[in-house]
Amino acid sequence: MRILVPVKPLAQAKSRLGGVLSAAQRAEVARRLLDRVIAAARAVAPVAVVTADTVVAAWARALDAEVIDEVEVRGLNAAARLGVAAAGRAGETTAMVLAADLPAVTAAALQAMADRSRPGAVVLAPSRDGGTNALILGPRADFEFAYGPDSFMRHRREAERLGLEVLVHESPALSVDIDWPGDLAGHRDLWAA
Repeated sequence: MRILVPVKPLAQAKSRLGGVLSAAQRAEVARRLLDRVIAAARAVAPVAVVTADTVVAAWARALDAEVIDEVEVRGLNAAARLGVAAAGRAGETTAMVLAADLPAVTAAALQAMADRSRPGAVVLAPSRDGGTNALILGPRADFEFAYGPDSFMRHRREAERLGLEVLVHESPALSVDIDWPGDLAGHRDLWAA
């Protein structure tokens, strides 16, 4: 398995937090979250960060993650496809696409999800708002990623369309992400010194 972490350019990071955090604070939140996600993921499997941002790429390499150069920003769905295709070319039989903004992520939570993986199945870890914070599948070129609002249901429908078994992995550690100002409650450590 390879764990793929698509990451936006820092200039676009956490833009929905703009009303409560400065651009520098948002970049710091993104960096600290990425540090947590990569550290947890590296304890489970090799990690590749998919990004077009050279600063993010340097951070990822400093954390011993591989970098898949997105070349130009094409969005989360395209980044996920690019990462899964690269994992397939590298001979991986499964890939996990993991959100970069999970404050409570742990290696144990990721391992528990990885343990549910099996051929012919897609494992989905929903976010508390109906999104998808982690997804495991074989490196299929025909799987259409559908990140955005209600992505959990869209990913479920896509797996069913392809005749894949859907395994839902409920995990408190994987259900919380940082998207909106209210998500910052209890996570001041992400931007404060």
